[in-house]
Amino acid sequence: MNSSEYTLSMKEFATICHTTRDTLRHYYENKIIEPYIDPDNGYHYYSPTQVSTYYHVLALKNIGFSLSEIKSMMNSTDPDFFRPLLFQKTEAIKKKIAALENDLNTISTYNLVFEGADNGRSKGKILTHTIPDVYIIETLIDSDNAYNLSDITLKLGSHIARLQNKSNAFPVGATIDYQSFMNRDYRYSKIFSISLSKAADITNCIEGPSHRIITYTPTDDESITDAYKKLEDHIKKDHIDVKSDLFIINLVNLYGQGQDHSYLKYLFFFV
Repeated sequence: MNSSEYTLSMKEFATICHTTRDTLRHYYENKIIEPYIDPDNGYHYYSPTQVSTYYHVLALKNIGFSLSEIKSMMNSTDPDFFRPLLFQKTEAIKKKIAALENDLNTISTYNLVFEGADNGRSKGKILTHTIPDVYIIETLIDSDNAYNLSDITLKLGSHIARLQNKSNAFPVGATIDYQSFMNRDYRYSKIFSISLSKAADITNCIEGPSHRIITYTPTDDESITDAYKKLEDHIKKDHIDVKSDLFIINLVNLYGQGQDHSYLKYLFFFV
């Protein structure tokens, strides 16, 4: 080791690299960045060329390499040694990016639904919204007696199981067949979830039939049957061309200590 090039004290080197002396000691103890040690006083000195070494280590650490991996990389001058490690890290980062994009899509779907519900300010009003491309994941209920959520509990479980680790779909709701709805037969026909991206590995994932929906959020003291009738009257009065079944989402369902019931339902048709 040519000690003449080791001109920077530990404090000076730490200042240049915007790090701490404790970090430099840690790297020294793990034989990642080794200083020159003055045999007379034990002081640590660094070479200006080690500044780039420090930032090389920092970059590897920031992308997720462990200290033991960094140590092995710092002790090799063979590019072929680096390539498989970098490839593995690239694939791991791609998976993280995909997971984060999935989370962002879930948040966007939440925003889409809550924008339609309008934080309760739209309660009691039938509104029209333009929405982006959405995908509907459906599970057929196939029952003649599915008039309450308690009647479709098992189907809810199987629907949720289909979504596990496969889709950013949100939320879980139920549909009523359009013709049945207009005949005032409010029997659930399917369980559904919404996604902003196509779930290629899930069957019965279909694109929404249009970019326009009519929505209705019932008031707190309004029965669901009255809400259905209000939607029916609106469709008939305005001669609306409905392109889907009725989609029903229970966003909030609370019972207070006095058994006071408050809820936030979101109803919509594609039109």
